[in-house]
Amino acid sequence: MASTFDMQYLIDNQLLIVCPLLPVKRFVKYCKERGIRTTEIQLERFEELGIFLPIARMQYPENEDEHPQTRLKFEEVDGKKVYRGKLEEGEDWEGGVENLHIGFSFEKDDAYRFLEAGLLWEPSSWIFEPWKALKDRSREVCSYYSIFQVYALSNLVTSTTMLVRTEDYFDYNEEEVHRLTSRMAESSQDLISRFQKDGVSGEFEAAICQAISNRYFPFTQSDRRTMRVSGFGQDSDPDFYEYCRRWNAAAVLDDLDVTADDVKRIQERLASEAKVADPLVKWYGLVSFISVDQRKRLKGSALYAQSLYAMEHMLRLFYEDLTGVILDPPDESPMWRPDTLYGEGVSANELEYLELLTNHYNLNPKPKLLLLVEGDGEYEQFPRLIDGLFGTTVARLGIKVQNLEGISNFTGQGRDRFGTLERFIDDHHSRQTFVFVILDNEGRAPAVKQELVKARSRHAERKLTRPEYIHLWDKSIEFDNFSHGELARAMTAVSRNRYTFDVAEISACESRFGEVGDPLKRLYKEKLDYGLKKTKLLETLVDIILSASEEEFDEEGEAKRPLVKMLGEVVELASTNYQPVTRDIQQENQMSGYFGDPLS
Repeated sequence: MASTFDMQYLIDNQLLIVCPLLPVKRFVKYCKERGIRTTEIQLERFEELGIFLPIARMQYPENEDEHPQTRLKFEEVDGKKVYRGKLEEGEDWEGGVENLHIGFSFEKDDAYRFLEAGLLWEPSSWIFEPWKALKDRSREVCSYYSIFQVYALSNLVTSTTMLVRTEDYFDYNEEEVHRLTSRMAESSQDLISRFQKDGVSGEFEAAICQAISNRYFPFTQSDRRTMRVSGFGQDSDPDFYEYCRRWNAAAVLDDLDVTADDVKRIQERLASEAKVADPLVKWYGLVSFISVDQRKRLKGSALYAQSLYAMEHMLRLFYEDLTGVILDPPDESPMWRPDTLYGEGVSANELEYLELLTNHYNLNPKPKLLLLVEGDGEYEQFPRLIDGLFGTTVARLGIKVQNLEGISNFTGQGRDRFGTLERFIDDHHSRQTFVFVILDNEGRAPAVKQELVKARSRHAERKLTRPEYIHLWDKSIEFDNFSHGELARAMTAVSRNRYTFDVAEISACESRFGEVGDPLKRLYKEKLDYGLKKTKLLETLVDIILSASEEEFDEEGEAKRPLVKMLGEVVELASTNYQPVTRDIQQENQMSGYFGDPLS
């Protein structure tokens, strides 16, 4: 099996489980999807010339009891067959009927029956017979190819295709045309003779890949985190993992009559040709993390390159089993290898590699900043303010607003004095996501800030956070940012003018701030006999800001309100939080002081 497929060897060793052979029509479709423009007519001509052949040919037996048929009903619609289901026994049907043979497979027992009956053979061992003659037989004949022959066929089609530009020959006379066609014929004869003598480049590689496909092909059908195993069902004996344990790479190498050096040489050539063919080669690392189903949606040369990548990957794994040496994947060049780009050992850690890779392409969807707020009002209105005042959205900036629903949910008691919030901040800062907390100055909030500012990170030699990232209002968001007149107008609007609040009443509320309960809520309840919806109040206050947004900044562009200034700082912090693309940068960022002052 040194240079060609050996059908008997493939059947004897059950090497068609994961990558079964394809009937000719499916093989043509498989090739066309990969940009190789071939037809059944061309494949027949290549077989006739003896330069590219199917691996197997099968003829169904005359005795239908041995291999029964299903009779399918069909109608001709616009020149195409439209199937109408199975023809039942005794059913009247005026349309066409097509016999569909069922039951043949290349499983050992089934294949042996066909081999012994002379109904399964290698086309290379028989004298060529025109495909029309095969089709005209009373029993259906099927030809089968390996998916890995796509590489050899691509090489063959490329080598045998002549490009003729009509404008170059427009003025040729009859004698010049005759000389040209004679030269073309001579060249074609020389080329075909060479293929007949030396074979087509890629057949050897295809034969090896088919022989090792059960063991290694599933590892190529992966997004680097999961893989897809086909052919080995639950009832298979052995299952895939048992098959891998039994695998003897050295014995297979002997069967194939090649050396480990041959495997390495072939892998390097396939990797090189895959990169040449691949229009997405510069995104090789990124594409390798994309799901198999999505990669299958590629077309033309991009999908063809994926087939070559699968072949070279199998050979890399085979070589590793043979020698213990891991060959490099087909990245663009040594300087573009993952460990060179992102840090030594990164390629062995898929999650870290994906993190840095998506940072490199600016595709990482994780937030650049988490804005923690205490209630529903801030959660709903801060994104509105950022959009209306800064002309962008929190999503575009990479800001995620998260509602604490009361600080008590994030602060512990007793020994766990400031609880989950500390660990939450530490974890996200270690991943280079800023955590910006905004709290009302009430209850345990001042103590929580003091503890958080003093705390040390558990992930790096630095403080947990910076003081400015824990923002406490002097009193509350309403009294710190809005005038008494604005508050009076807003509360009147929330009441739908059922009561007109005045500045004196709001002033009195502020003077009582810090006493039991919320003074604005108490005032509202006293005047209207039902509760104040603080979310609606904040929404109305934000409406006031956005109705005259140009007045929120002075001539130098500085924000006038503390709220607007603070949100401007949040926007700036998120927009300048460039995600690290290497381990070194990630570590440097942790000690830069952005997330907390270094301890030394």
